[in-house]
Amino acid sequence: MTNMSLIYNVPAKMMTHSMRGREKISQCRQCSEYLCHIGFGMTFTKIGTLFKRDGTSVTHACRKVEEMRDCSDKDLALEILEAAIVEFASSLELLGK
Repeated sequence: MTNMSLIYNVPAKMMTHSMRGREKISQCRQCSEYLCHIGFGMTFTKIGTLFKRDGTSVTHACRKVEEMRDCSDKDLALEILEAAIVEFASSLELLGK
């Protein structure tokens, strides 16, 4: 969550704020939710709890990010982040955490 806030230059506390916020903030949160689902295999419900959102909001966020991937620049950025997160998650499994 914090890494995405650094990438988007958004205060981390805004990621769980009850208001949607500006487009940049909601896009940052949506990408974070998407990466939690894809990279860590978290359920929409668990991600919703983490970000103080409903599970259906997380489902919507993941759909929005999939649509964003039609842009080659955003797709490449998400692909790199996804690979890093999957690698990180795998290393945690090897460590037994």
